[in-house]
Amino acid sequence: MAAAMADCLGAVVNAKQIPQDAVPLGVYHDALEFSRLALQATGSSIPDNPPASLNAYVIAADVLRRSSQELPHTREEVNSRLQQYVDFLQALQTPRSLTDDDRELADSLRSFFARLKEEGESEAYAQTLHFDPVSAGFPVR
Repeated sequence: MAAAMADCLGAVVNAKQIPQDAVPLGVYHDALEFSRLALQATGSSIPDNPPASLNAYVIAADVLRRSSQELPHTREEVNSRLQQYVDFLQALQTPRSLTDDDRELADSLRSFFARLKEEGESEAYAQTLHFDPVSAGFPVR
């Protein structure tokens, strides 16, 4: 999902517009769900799924801090940026030209998803390096 979102957002930034069907529907829904889960952890009410929400928030906040040119220093800044991302994601289904501010936000969101992809690949690689055949249920000779 992250790689596809980064590619789609790169195309949006380069075209300076949101075309019809800018993002495949499945990828779009996955990105919105991830963002929705992360944002639920910022609110004052109990999230629908607290462990998933907290996990998504921790991942999003870490990736945001690593991908943003203007580093957020407080939780409020992280929360505000995540809300801006969600607002932009929700508008991705409406074709329109982008303002300069929209392009800047879309590029920031592209960097966010590219970094999220890298973090996922890094995590998968680390798990491969630390593979334990015994705990995975493989016979050891």
